[in-house]
Amino acid sequence: MSGTSQSIWVITDGRPGTKNQALGLAEALGRLRSFAIQAHNLEAGPVFRAMPPKVQLGLRGRPEHYGLN
Repeated sequence: MSGTSQSIWVITDGRPGTKNQALGLAEALGRLRSFAIQAHNLEAGPVFRAMPPKVQLGLRGRPEHYGLN
């Protein structure tokens, strides 16, 4: 593809273990093809902060606080 660049977005909740796993997967995919890797933390954005607290906890992997259990 000439003239277009492809990128992999790694979107995590900012926890080190989750982010490292996601970046590792992105790097493995990047070895197969030429991708730019961009890391984004979900917690860092204003959209996440505007969500109700229960939704934030659910997105952080705490479904018991989200009302799913």
